[in-house]
Amino acid sequence: MVCALVVAGVSTACDNDGGVGPGTLRVGQLSQITVSLETPRRLGVGTLIPAGTLSQTLQRESSGAWTLHEGISYRGLGGDETISRSVGDPGVFASEYASLIVRINQVTGLKLFTDTTTLKQGTSADCGSVLSKIRFTIEDTHRGETFHWTQCVDGSLTDLTTVGAGPKAGASRLVVATQQARDATVGPDELQAEQ
Repeated sequence: MVCALVVAGVSTACDNDGGVGPGTLRVGQLSQITVSLETPRRLGVGTLIPAGTLSQTLQRESSGAWTLHEGISYRGLGGDETISRSVGDPGVFASEYASLIVRINQVTGLKLFTDTTTLKQGTSADCGSVLSKIRFTIEDTHRGETFHWTQCVDGSLTDLTTVGAGPKAGASRLVVATQQARDATVGPDELQAEQ
């Protein structure tokens, strides 16, 4: 049997028994991406004295739906929180999701799944009181697998930069993937809890 399926602008082939086989789908194509950042907040301008944490979690589904949770805690006590959800045509967000999956699977300099020269899964060292910790997770429901990377980065979801990302080589790929996921959903200007 030969067939083709087009979902959100991304085509794939079917296997012999009529189902879509894991080998024909990109990693994360039928899935959910979750990006979490923990950014230390400091006491006063120009000081390194830790005062709290800004937590931001962006969750994107292949269906197009997304949720952003932002919260601030100070010395272990919860503070302001905001939750934003996707509104509008889910097909537009699904198309953006599919495009992001293509990039992290195929685009040189951004792809997360290739040979040993790319970013290895796992957890980086403690990020200390200056750098943010980013955790990028792909739950691939079709494969029944979860892939995750944790690295230290500079900035929050609003002003995330590739400078200083690490300690593992290739950590900037997570930053770029996160920036693209953010820009295709809320955009940097709509983030609230940090204000």
